[in-house]
Amino acid sequence: ANAEKQRQQLLADTAHDLRTPISIMQSHLEAMIDGVFPPTPDNLGTVYEETLRLGRLVNDVRTLSLAEAGQLPLVRQSVVLSDLVAHAFQPLAEADGIQLQVQLAATPPILADALRLHQVLANLIANALRYAPQGSQSPPQVTIRVDNQVDGILVSISDSGPGLTPEQQAQVFDRFWRSDAARS
Repeated sequence: ANAEKQRQQLLADTAHDLRTPISIMQSHLEAMIDGVFPPTPDNLGTVYEETLRLGRLVNDVRTLSLAEAGQLPLVRQSVVLSDLVAHAFQPLAEADGIQLQVQLAATPPILADALRLHQVLANLIANALRYAPQGSQSPPQVTIRVDNQVDGILVSISDSGPGLTPEQQAQVFDRFWRSDAARS
């Protein structure tokens, strides 16, 4: 019953996330058709950006359904994790006025799917960037650290946000779980 409730909430969240770019595209196009907005490169660019966002959301839903069915393909190749992290996320932080610190140890190559690994890191970092401004530190700060360990490579991401309660920490890796703050 709880899994079904979580699945229904995920569908509701997904529908909301899909509705937003569609609404923006529709309102901008209607305004251009009605002559309220001229079809300038800037106004068309907004619509184009929303189509890209919508495409990413649809791809995310497809990826989730493939993963649930155990059919998500992995393309394993040699990846240097420290290279993958090095500069990929700086523009996101700068756009939000967040100080991003990257502390990288030289890491040996690993056999991994670079696209999926980047996706996981992007989700974690986007989450840190989202919550860092809610902390008391100014400017908000996110730190990404890559270290060699005896039995592998450790990637840690921290932010100056409020953190999670012990109850939230116990649920953070449950399927479909999100904190109330994340949903709002």
